Amino acid sequence: MLKQNFKYIQSAFKLVWNSASKWTIVYAILTLLQSILPIVFIYLMKIIIDNVTLAIAAIDKQEAINKLIFIIILTGMVYFINAIVNSYSTLVREYQNKQVNAYMNKLIHNKSVELDLSYFENPKYQDIFHRASQEATYRPIKIVNGLFQLLQNSISIILLTILLLTLHWAVAFVLILASLPEYFVRIKYAKKNFVLQQEQTQDERRLFYYHRILTGEPFAKEIRIYALGQLFIEKFQLLNDYLRNKKINISKNKAIAEIIAQIIIVISVFSTFGFIALQTIEGVLTIGAMVMYFMAFQKGMSYLKDMLNSISNLYEDNLFITNLNEYLMLQSQTKPTIDVINFPKPLKKGIMLENVCFKYPNTNRNVLNRVNLFIPKGKTVAIVGENGAGKTTIVKLICGLYQPTSGQVLFDDISTNNIDKETFSANMSVVFQDYVLFNMTAKENIWFGDIKSPMDDYKIKIAAQNSNIDSIIANLPNGYNTTLGKLFDNSEELSIGEWQKIVLAKAFYRNSQIIILDEPTSSLDAKTENELFHNFKKIVKDKTALIISHRFSTVKMADFIIVLDKDAIVEQGTHEELINKSGIYARFFEMQSEKY
Repeated sequence: MLKQNFKYIQSAFKLVWNSASKWTIVYAILTLLQSILPIVFIYLMKIIIDNVTLAIAAIDKQEAINKLIFIIILTGMVYFINAIVNSYSTLVREYQNKQVNAYMNKLIHNKSVELDLSYFENPKYQDIFHRASQEATYRPIKIVNGLFQLLQNSISIILLTILLLTLHWAVAFVLILASLPEYFVRIKYAKKNFVLQQEQTQDERRLFYYHRILTGEPFAKEIRIYALGQLFIEKFQLLNDYLRNKKINISKNKAIAEIIAQIIIVISVFSTFGFIALQTIEGVLTIGAMVMYFMAFQKGMSYLKDMLNSISNLYEDNLFITNLNEYLMLQSQTKPTIDVINFPKPLKKGIMLENVCFKYPNTNRNVLNRVNLFIPKGKTVAIVGENGAGKTTIVKLICGLYQPTSGQVLFDDISTNNIDKETFSANMSVVFQDYVLFNMTAKENIWFGDIKSPMDDYKIKIAAQNSNIDSIIANLPNGYNTTLGKLFDNSEELSIGEWQKIVLAKAFYRNSQIIILDEPTSSLDAKTENELFHNFKKIVKDKTALIISHRFSTVKMADFIIVLDKDAIVEQGTHEELINKSGIYARFFEMQSEKY
């Protein structure tokens, strides 16, 4: 246990040192001063009181007063320096906290971007992330500050203990013994709170989800149309009460235990004060010594309590830092089997899925079963099939977002596992079915398609023209510099169809070898769709394209069509070939044609 705790303390110190080494050194120096100056002040107060007593009976009062004034000035200077140190220490801690906070956010963000998509679709990962994000920004700095606080209190206690031993060994013993019960209470309930947090993680995420339903814009329409507000308010309150009551029960028991510990402290403190007072009455101690020992014991109790609290806080923080370490230790599940190589450029053969089987994490059902598929270089291939047939899963596999459960995805006979991620990404443009809306300028939204190259206004405009969104952007208040969405002031919201054109422009902006469109025209009217695909044929010339769509007006323009049904490929060919087969594709096409 001690070894493990030291390991976590070392880990936390390393995080803080990497993020704010300069401020950590300054804080350490200030901590040392804060541990010594109060003891010096206590001793000087004794000297002042003793000198006042001597001055009352002195023959040469002027000399006694001069000496007293010097000691008072010296004491004032120590007090003033201590006040400056305390104030500066607060400022340093604030600078240190900000730098550590920024560093930890960067670590969390980098890890989040690095991890495979499969993590984000796994509830266990969501629990790990939730716990880590709660602790990440303050636990490491809390551990390091706790160590410095422990150092400060330890030095102060050693000096005070030496001082109290000059009175009687039992006083120092009582000082230590009286503080132990509260320490053990803190340790016990730190463990209980940690275990409770581990147990409640998923319920806390569910509580946040209810809150998001009640306050988030994506849910606002349905909450009102279906009058769901009161239902989710009640769900939130019930779950919140359940979680709160569990925490309150622990807090109640902790409060009772702390009261018992405080009774022991009160008896110890005032028994010691009585002993010091009795020693003064009997003439063993001077008035100055009595005040010094009073202050020393009182300060000693405070420092010892703080020291034991620091130890118990370190224990608690070490428990919770495991949440952060658990997250930071997550590794990408995609590991190259050989040295990575760049994406083949130009692509010579095409894309091949070879005996690919796939099932999502935490399920036993195969979404794809022994799929063999070839997309020739420079051709446009469409995939059709009912919902749940595995069309979007194939897109995720080709994009390298998932690895097959078995089989492999190849680009010119090179597995996605063995291709450098950066060059892989640079050669792929994708419009996902559940595309993302960035509440940023129209220009930035399109430029996000290729941020490796400088923002090129001309290229952005061409991409917008190719997706038929240029004229709409041009009529916005600030043109391409208009912020889109509804989150910020002076923004302009677009229709779903217009947003889809923005996303298409983003894909067209990147000069990639492969273009993948998953339901690219689902929100477009027939006229816009026709214009878009007139441009699309020019855009994908000499490129390899994959289209997923339920619209046969979109599908029929492909060079080759693949039909999925129940996790497998059941038909493939050109539009005319598949119609002549009178199979599943022909039946789907006829059903859709009847609607027009």
